[in-house]
Amino acid sequence: METEDCQEKALVQKTIKYDLFNKAVLVEGSGLATPLDQATCTVIVDANDLPISNRQYGDGNLLVRTIGEEDSEHDIFIDKCITTMKKEEVATFESKDVFDGFDKPCVVTITLQHFENPRAWPLLSNVQKYEKAKEHKQRGVELFKQDNIKSAFRQFSKATKLLILVDKTMDVSEDAEKLLYECHLNLAACQLKFPSAANHVITNCNKALILDRQNVKGHVRRGQAYLFKGDYSAAAQDFIKGLQFNPDNKFIKNLLIKAQKGQRDENKQLSSGLSQMFT
Repeated sequence: METEDCQEKALVQKTIKYDLFNKAVLVEGSGLATPLDQATCTVIVDANDLPISNRQYGDGNLLVRTIGEEDSEHDIFIDKCITTMKKEEVATFESKDVFDGFDKPCVVTITLQHFENPRAWPLLSNVQKYEKAKEHKQRGVELFKQDNIKSAFRQFSKATKLLILVDKTMDVSEDAEKLLYECHLNLAACQLKFPSAANHVITNCNKALILDRQNVKGHVRRGQAYLFKGDYSAAAQDFIKGLQFNPDNKFIKNLLIKAQKGQRDENKQLSSGLSQMFT
């Protein structure tokens, strides 16, 4: 028994700590490169207790997966593990957080047999960047409808990064610009789910409104962020602007009423405070 324990320990060459997990390298890989986002990887993942995309792992079968294509919490964890590995490396990973539905950290052993990184983004044509961005944006919309906000946000972010790289002088620039402000608005929609991210909502809406100053969603979402921050005057201005372009929208009207009530309450408190001061 002691001999087996010694042999097992001898396999572990080094342990590396990351923000999300601890990694124990069992077999060193070759080369210097590691998988990037969208890399195609051939792996063996020993994780029988982990429902990754409802697939069964741990049977020794080779699996081919593309980094960044899966959206579950567990798959994202696996992807992040793989991106730290080299070709032919074997390593065990232990998550620092406990996933929903589990009572202990996740432990998986991964063998990365082979991977092929995608072409570098600067080498893609403008059309390829635009088409890839459309795919990410559409995937984000589907995830948002499923209330998978964090995964939707990741897809919109990927689309935005690609669109920023599109040459503005090329023939797809007009379509890319429209898609870019839509992605900024979608990022803002995701961030609105978290009141603490109000400043980020405002930033994304500002970027969208630079590209399309008459965009109703840009004004409304920025106004909602101002409401979260308690800046009722700025919120009211955005809602009024939104109503200029869509005067019959009841949702915006109700938001304006809320902002104006906040302004009145603020004025009453200020007036009361001044009265007490001079009294």
